[in-house]
Amino acid sequence: MLRAGRLRNRIDIEKTRVTRDSRGGETDSWYTLISSVPCAFIQLTGREYYAAQQEFADVDIRVEMHYHRGVDETCRVKYGGKYYDIVAAIDVDSKHRELNLMLRKQKNV
Repeated sequence: MLRAGRLRNRIDIEKTRVTRDSRGGETDSWYTLISSVPCAFIQLTGREYYAAQQEFADVDIRVEMHYHRGVDETCRVKYGGKYYDIVAAIDVDSKHRELNLMLRKQKNV
């Protein structure tokens, strides 16, 4: 269960969309899907990190937040001026109340 006191951090969740230029070419661009989302931004260390590595390669961070429809692995997270890929978006207990995001820092942004 999420407690409001744990949700001290704010993230932006971005999604990509395809846009066409005047010549018909397609390019991907990012837009903000949800801004200033309250969350717990947790850097994984020790035992948690080891457990995450067993299931998701290169996971560095777990984000705990309220459920938002449309947030999935095609999105990315912006926090503190850095971008993170979503490796997994887990609907806790499949109740559409809490969402855990497993993140990996982007290397080429």
